Amino acid sequence: MPTKKEECEGKKWPHNNRCRYTHGFYCEDCDNFFKKESIDYKRYEYPSTLWMAIWNAGAGEKPKVKDRKEIDRLIKICDNMKKMPEKKLLATIAEMEAWLRKHGTKDADKATAVVLGGKK
Repeated sequence: MPTKKEECEGKKWPHNNRCRYTHGFYCEDCDNFFKKESIDYKRYEYPSTLWMAIWNAGAGEKPKVKDRKEIDRLIKICDNMKKMPEKKLLATIAEMEAWLRKHGTKDADKATAVVLGGKK
């Protein structure tokens, strides 16, 4: 018999009913807390953070990145990260973080603030 966590991960949108915290997230559907360092956090929550940081790199009146094709390509990868094997997931996260650093973003979590008029 599958656990609540396994049942939740079998859904189209696993761990969708989340309570987000600075140190992880709690899934109300399966009653589990996932620490920020865990592979589950990196698989189910962190891609959303990367998605927003990448989107914001191209947002505002003075975007850091003007290549919309590149941003759209990276966002599509973020949308599919939950399906990746662990090794590929971690390598992809490292590539995304390197891309963000290259474009002036040192911390993806801090880069999720809405950018208006080129200011944070």
